[in-house]
Amino acid sequence: MMDALHSACERIQREVLVSMFDACPVDARQALGLRLDRIGDVVVSVAQHDPSILLNRAQGLGSREPVTPETIEAVVARYRRYGVGRYFFHVHPGVLPSAGPGWLVAAGLVKARGWVQFVRANASPPAARTDLTVKRVGAEHAGHLAAIVCDAFDLAELSRPYIAAIVEDERWHCFMSFDGDTPAGTGAVLVVDDIAYLTFGATAPAFRRRGSQGAIMVARIDAAVDLGCKHLFTETGEAVDGERQVSYRNIERYGFEPRFLCENWTVKPQ
Repeated sequence: MMDALHSACERIQREVLVSMFDACPVDARQALGLRLDRIGDVVVSVAQHDPSILLNRAQGLGSREPVTPETIEAVVARYRRYGVGRYFFHVHPGVLPSAGPGWLVAAGLVKARGWVQFVRANASPPAARTDLTVKRVGAEHAGHLAAIVCDAFDLAELSRPYIAAIVEDERWHCFMSFDGDTPAGTGAVLVVDDIAYLTFGATAPAFRRRGSQGAIMVARIDAAVDLGCKHLFTETGEAVDGERQVSYRNIERYGFEPRFLCENWTVKPQ
């Protein structure tokens, strides 16, 4: 079973998928082939026309109900029905019974690179240095935010309205850095009750190495602290030999601690 911290982390990440689907305009959903299904306690996000695992992923296994092989098989079958050949099935620590890994393998899944889950308390962050200006933004910069995020995370252009729509949800607080009037970087934080989740940190290539991400990180932490959040979560890929861990180090620099690894299971290559 999940402990309280794991449960809070899973809850806010599930709400990322739900809130973004709810905010996405109907025509953009249709263009993406975007669906959000529920199988037991699992939220199954599907985008038939964008292969990114940011849109094609299943969240919530074991969060409210005991894990069964039938639930795992039903999620895999749902992606197969929609013709999605790559997705992440998130598995948080403590949810699987001893036979659980075998059920995932039997369903045709293998482990992919996991996501390290970071948490910090609601203390003020250290200062960040940048020559850019950071502001909270709304609908007037939604298109710029979506363009930077989609380019940075290799999302299809069809996904821009999906990203842009988060500015319409008052629980999402979006920030951008600017060089004069030119958008340089992005970051967003979703706040639900007393939990915050930081995501979509990205910088346009022309403005890298100017402190954008640190400054936007501070702005998001400050916003969450001001709103009374007790726990702030974020994540990045687990360390891989030979790869620079820039994101990992930047997250730690601003007071986040790696707490646990979320396993990501995906379709076994043919």
